[in-house]
Amino acid sequence: MDFYHHQDLARRNTALLVVLLILAVTALIAVTVVFTTLFIHYFQLGSGIHLEAAESGQNLWHLWLSRLNLQLVGGVSVVIIATVVIASQLKAKQLRRGGEAVAAALDGRLLSRDLASPQQSVLLNVVEEMAIASGMPVPAVYLFDEPAINAFAAGYRPTDAVIGITQGALDALTREQLQGVIAHEFSHILHGDMRLNMRLISLLSGITIIGGIGQLLMRSSGSGVHRRSDKNNRMGFLVFGLGLVIIGFAGTVFGKIITAATSRQREFLADASAVQYTRNPNGIAGALSAIQNNTYGSQWQHHNALEFSHLFFGQAAHSWMNRVFATHPPLAQRIARLQQGRPLPTPSSSSTPSQFTPQPNNSPDSADLQSVGFAPFSAGLLTPKTLEQAQVEIAGLPNFMVTQSSDIFSARAIIYGILLSVMHTSDRAQAFDYLRKRSHPAVFKRLNKTATTTLSLTRSQHWLLLLETLPTLKQLSGQQKSVFVSNCEFIIRQDKKFTLFEWCLSELVKQSCMPSDDSIVRALTPNQLTQPLSQLLSFVAHSNWVNLIEPAKRYAELTQPFPQVQLIDKAVIQFSMLSNSLDKLRYLQPLQKPKLLKVIVAIMREDGKITDNELMLLRTLSLCLDCPGLDDMLN
Repeated sequence: MDFYHHQDLARRNTALLVVLLILAVTALIAVTVVFTTLFIHYFQLGSGIHLEAAESGQNLWHLWLSRLNLQLVGGVSVVIIATVVIASQLKAKQLRRGGEAVAAALDGRLLSRDLASPQQSVLLNVVEEMAIASGMPVPAVYLFDEPAINAFAAGYRPTDAVIGITQGALDALTREQLQGVIAHEFSHILHGDMRLNMRLISLLSGITIIGGIGQLLMRSSGSGVHRRSDKNNRMGFLVFGLGLVIIGFAGTVFGKIITAATSRQREFLADASAVQYTRNPNGIAGALSAIQNNTYGSQWQHHNALEFSHLFFGQAAHSWMNRVFATHPPLAQRIARLQQGRPLPTPSSSSTPSQFTPQPNNSPDSADLQSVGFAPFSAGLLTPKTLEQAQVEIAGLPNFMVTQSSDIFSARAIIYGILLSVMHTSDRAQAFDYLRKRSHPAVFKRLNKTATTTLSLTRSQHWLLLLETLPTLKQLSGQQKSVFVSNCEFIIRQDKKFTLFEWCLSELVKQSCMPSDDSIVRALTPNQLTQPLSQLLSFVAHSNWVNLIEPAKRYAELTQPFPQVQLIDKAVIQFSMLSNSLDKLRYLQPLQKPKLLKVIVAIMREDGKITDNELMLLRTLSLCLDCPGLDDMLN
């Protein structure tokens, strides 16, 4: 299953989701109309409804139909649709912090390296290796005091993803099995499943809230003021409450159908991806077998687990309805697929990028990366080889800086230090003095302690520290983020030289400081974004095609998926233009984004190699466009 096939499957699942939601809301309206009409008749006529039916010569069914009118149907429809929309929006507001909000709702505990036990350190190392090997920021890791074996990935975009795991999983699984579970969750992040799962939480909240209202009415019908009311009134509230519970049951059934329809196949794909990433089917198969043999299985005890059940590695809530509309395939079936002996695909030789090649002087950003280059895993290919390389590179980082990367003061100091390290020595003192005045005293104190070490690191190590540090920026307040971004921009401008590395760092910092919520924004077509597409693709082409005789012709051929784009003159292309283009391209239709990245890869490969500069640019663009799955583009 390649990335584009997966995206096409996601598109079909989204269409199915829309159809099921329409059916769910229609069913809610229909059942509500029935019970509302019955309630009105019973409340108004009581036992006299039978007398009216007898006098008119009609049975109760015909009498009900005669009282049914379009005004009632319209009113109920408005109320139901408004209730679903409002409940969904309220839930979306509760989840604005992304994965962090899910972890908080389940009472998770954020793990930090400086306080981690040896057992927790193993988990943090596995997550760190997976993230670095895939070229994405290291997700925050939350631990849950649950005896079951389970895990999840949650968030709206890769830069705000979190990994959650139970204490039961830490106690029962080996490092190999933990790696299989974490690789499974990274598949959900890299293939875009995570965002859909977050959207489902809000949508399901909307269509199941009716049942909750019904339960509240049923409880109120037997208490308080209604006990002193006449029998018909109390019975009316009871009947209406029961009706809403039944309506809510219909919403629950549709909710289960929706999650089952969109989740089961993705679990198979994530299992297969975990094997592809680790080349070890025994890891994830062993974890699934451990669930079978565990007393608590994968079932969470927390009362909110059912709401997030489709996020988990294993079935988190068990009931007769979950057996009928399970969000996860049976464990035995998943294990059988992993152990059926099919040959695994061999890694492509193209998964290892070329060594660093200096760019010609007349290309954009001519003297950027020095001679140290980037580690091969900067391409974002998650394979056993890149996992091993990530382990080696992480081990080469100063341990105290890795540990401090999760601290909100030290994280800012580390990024400041990285920016200072790429400046000319003559400009560094002035930028340092600026930070003394403008940054938080605790941040500047840490910068004083780490600056010398940061200056001694290679550019590759700077990039790794950046991936370690970026997720911590999510914990800053709005004011802190604003000051931090402003300070970074000042440092970058200070030496009057804007390199590609600085541009990539600046864009990733801005991305990490963006709100985590998934606010509804109208997706734009390529035809609506012709200018930013032309600017971005022209930048890539001019950086790579300086020696080609007919660049315009090749540009037209390779950019055929976006036929309206044009090759812009190199003299007018600036980094500020590139930033503006990227800001607009964030709103490009989701299924167009991988097409754009594939065109960029084709342009980069036109000279027979992809340089480290180009890999860094590609990695940055993929993260900023929320489209991190690069494996199939580079293989």
